Formats: sequence, C-alpha cells, structure tokens
Amino acid sequence: MFFPITLPGAMPFSRAPSDWNLMQFSGLCQCNETSLHFQSARAGRRCGNGQTDLKTGKHPPDSILLQCESLVYVGQRNKDKGAKPVMDSIESLIAGYRAFRAGTYRQNEERYRALAARRQRPRALIIACCDSRTDPAMVFNSDPGELFVVRNVANLVPPYEPDSHYHHGTSAALEFGVKALEIKDIIVMGHAACGGIEAIYDDCCGKPASGDFIPSWISLIEPVARQVLEKHGELDRHTVLRKLEQEAVVASLDRLRSFPFIKEREDAGQLRLHGWFYGIGTGLLSIYEPEVGRFRDITD
Repeated sequence: MFFPITLPGAMPFSRAPSDWNLMQFSGLCQCNETSLHFQSARAGRRCGNGQTDLKTGKHPPDSILLQCESLVYVGQRNKDKGAKPVMDSIESLIAGYRAFRAGTYRQNEERYRALAARRQRPRALIIACCDSRTDPAMVFNSDPGELFVVRNVANLVPPYEPDSHYHHGTSAALEFGVKALEIKDIIVMGHAACGGIEAIYDDCCGKPASGDFIPSWISLIEPVARQVLEKHGELDRHTVLRKLEQEAVVASLDRLRSFPFIKEREDAGQLRLHGWFYGIGTGLLSIYEPEVGRFRDITD
C-alpha cells in the first residue's frame, strides 16, 4: 500500500474554494510529535507564520488546511471579493502533479519502477461510470496496477456485436482484460445520482436526451427503464431512479454473458461476475445477490 502523510483537519486539495489563496508549506519542516511549524508564502511574498496541531488539525484562525498527496496547503480567504482565484482548473492539476511527484511518487519510486518493468496483472476488471465523483481506485483503496477500469456513461455494457460497424471501446477493453490479462473477476459498478440513468428516465417520460451520441448510447437501457417505470411508476422520482440505477447494473451483468469468451469462462468456473452499487453521498457499497434478486449493503 502507499501511505502519504495524513494531517487531521485537512480537506482534499481538489475541494479548495475558488476564493481562497493557497500557500504551500512542507509537512517536513520543523515538525515534531505534536505540531507543525510553518512559514507560508505566496508569489514570493512573505505572508506570516503559523502552527498546526498534528493531533487535532487545529490551525491559525481564518484559514483552512488542504491536502494533496503528502503536501499540505494552508489557505486564507481573499480580502478582495473581486480578486481572481489564484489557481484555475489546469493550474490546480499541475500543482497536484507536482505534489504527487514530490510526495507519493518519491516515497514509492521503486514500486512504480517495478510496475513499469513488468506486464500489468490487475486483480479485477471494473466497468464504472465516467462520473467524476466515483473513482473506483479511491473507493476500494487500491494501488496502481490492481484494477483494470473501463469507464463510460452510466457504466453500461453494450451487446456482443463484432460484425457491426461501430467502434467498440468497452467491448475491446473486455476482450483485452479477459483474454490477454486473464482477469478472473468482472465488476459492474453503478452509482447513485447517475446523470446517464436520469437521462433515460426523462427520455421515457417524454423529455428526449439531446446530442449526437448520448441518445443512442443510453438507449441500451431503455427496455429496462420502461419496465421499471411500468412496475414502479407511482413512486416518487428519487425512488424510481434508484431502482433504475440498480436494475441497469443487473442488465449489464446479463449482457456480459452475451460475450462468448465471458460466458464460457464463467460456466467453467474461471471467471466471476459481480454487480455493485456505490452511494456517493452515503459512501455505502451494495452488492447484488442474484439468489434473492436484491442489493445488500456492506456496512462497517
């Protein structure tokens, strides 16, 4: 496992409010068992000193702590409400990369070089949504090289259609993962508040999705959506969407079995298929139990 420094009270760097100045300081400077003394600076200008309690995460008033890998930032709100944010999205990504290089990569350089020197051997293949709020590697606390992740809108599995003239990104990834990498577990990972599932729900309710590619893609789940609406249409929108999000996972599991190289291996006991569902707000993972036809929460 990789173990970056964790500072109590620090929120992820990516959640930095846009109206806060960020002043980087190193977690290695003047650090003892109880506190971290730092001198913050921005754009080469001295901004003052501070001290953070490592046990409680308490830091100077009117400031916040942000963490990216093993580097920590202290932030203070801009005095000028019209001031331009210090970092835009691209700048923050570059800053995050530098923090990664100086922190996690440097601490685990030998491990990364070893990963690059040999063929990848992931433990599982995960079909996940491209939603930016659901990162399988983060949810499962996985290291590089452990997961082979395929992401698309609404974590859908297309049908096995090798003779069609479409480009098959997801199908190609499945074939590579199963045949070349010999992965033994495939997981379809759905999630709450899925925009793709909401789009097909609205489409079935008379509000067609727009775009050149999205309508055709989400139509893969239209039959399931109509079945869910026919059976549960009297329920509130949130409840119906949750049922549809989970039924879409089950439908993708069924469609995986239309791929001969997957069905053959599953029948031979060489491959297992799993349906999982992740709650973004709750942090709960639910696992589909085909014997009873429902999802069961995995609790602490």
